[in-house]
Amino acid sequence: MRTPHFLALFLLFAIATSANAQQKSTPAELGVDAGVSIGFDAPRQTVVSIPVPAIRLGLFLTDRVSVEPRFGFQSFHDETGTSSAYTGELGVLFHFENNPIGRGLYARPFVGLVGAHVVGESDTQTFFGGGLGVKEAFADRFASRLEVNYSHMTAPTDGSASNNLGILFGISVFNR
Repeated sequence: MRTPHFLALFLLFAIATSANAQQKSTPAELGVDAGVSIGFDAPRQTVVSIPVPAIRLGLFLTDRVSVEPRFGFQSFHDETGTSSAYTGELGVLFHFENNPIGRGLYARPFVGLVGAHVVGESDTQTFFGGGLGVKEAFADRFASRLEVNYSHMTAPTDGSASNNLGILFGISVFNR
């Protein structure tokens, strides 16, 4: 599927899910994550993102299922020019307990895009994977998140595919 078509479907799904979530009396979750990603393929790479590689918004469909779009953007500028990178991801959280506001185990399959523009060249790759995590409330309407995940990224134009192990540390705030 071409990137513009994928982005259009992604945005339509996010908007439809948002409208559905607003009709119900379910909470919304806004959060940020710091992360570590360890690559398994050559050349091996480790990426540490602190304080925030992306912002996420959890829209609860039921007490046990939420849809979570996640977005990130970075821009770098020096004397050679401007470079930028973006990520867009859509995950679905399946909560093992009937208490979505900051407590319990969850599983999260996800799919997304990552793109870069570096001094005249651009490339976009898709990725997919899954994670297992836990939320723990630490104050009224606030929770911490810890997640371990695996992802597979498609090959860039002039490279090879990659597989990564990720660890996310996050903070979430709930609207109720």
